Amino acid sequence: MKLGLMIIYILSAAVGSMGAVENASFVYDANIDKLVLKTTSFPAPQNRYDRSLPRRASDAAPTCSIEYGAAPLNETVANIAHLFDIADSTCSVGAATCARVSHEGSSSIFWCNFEGEVIYMRCGDLVGSTEQVSDACRVGDRYTYGYVSRSMVDGSQSYPYLVVIGGDYVFEV
Repeated sequence: MKLGLMIIYILSAAVGSMGAVENASFVYDANIDKLVLKTTSFPAPQNRYDRSLPRRASDAAPTCSIEYGAAPLNETVANIAHLFDIADSTCSVGAATCARVSHEGSSSIFWCNFEGEVIYMRCGDLVGSTEQVSDACRVGDRYTYGYVSRSMVDGSQSYPYLVVIGGDYVFEV
């Protein structure tokens, strides 16, 4: 019994020294040789972003659309706080999928990739887009909803993506 507790203590100390965050799980990604946020992923919906957007869609305004459901505002605020907590961690989203990067109650933040390659970025880089959607797309002080198109540039390659605030199970089939 004592040996088991010592092992748990040692593992807890080791995980704590790696910068793990309470209520966040990480998995090793051999492609980039580091830990990434463990997320639930769903197939990305077809053609949900505007391909005519400029290569760097950082100035695109949020789209206030209920197609992804409405999320309770207080739970969305907790989701954004979670992204702040894991800001220096790496988030990833697989090819043609939407990763649920934060979830609280009936609110979720999704990061959707419509391209054929995995995308990696600091989890904290999703905060600004999420806050824009939450601030622009509200129903009073109770609900928030919508999405924003963005693009990440890596060298000569551009990776368009969506940041979505919506209901918990909007992408499940």
